[in-house]
Amino acid sequence: MEIDISSIAINLVVTVLVYEFYPIIQRFILNKTYEEKQAKKLATINTIVVYILLTVYLIGFTDQNRIANPAPALLYGYIAYLILKKKHEEKIGQEEDEDLKNLIENLSKDKSTNA
Repeated sequence: MEIDISSIAINLVVTVLVYEFYPIIQRFILNKTYEEKQAKKLATINTIVVYILLTVYLIGFTDQNRIANPAPALLYGYIAYLILKKKHEEKIGQEEDEDLKNLIENLSKDKSTNA
């Protein structure tokens, strides 16, 4: 059995691009991040949809008649979750922004009640 390194490399790149297309668009082009629970949900849905599409492709359009391997789906699903999830620093920054906004609102209310 002959191993074709270029074919393996192409398959790996295509698999990564297919599984991570949605998370990369969300995070780096639309600049959206999500809370942990929502990121898990989106990553899970993305992984399931892509896995089903790859399995349909393998069964319907290739002569291999096999299902897609679920191990890469789990790995790329976790990577998608990490891409979509807000970083801890982002959460802290948002909390500080909200605290500052609340402080300004409270000060403006105090000024209007004192005037």
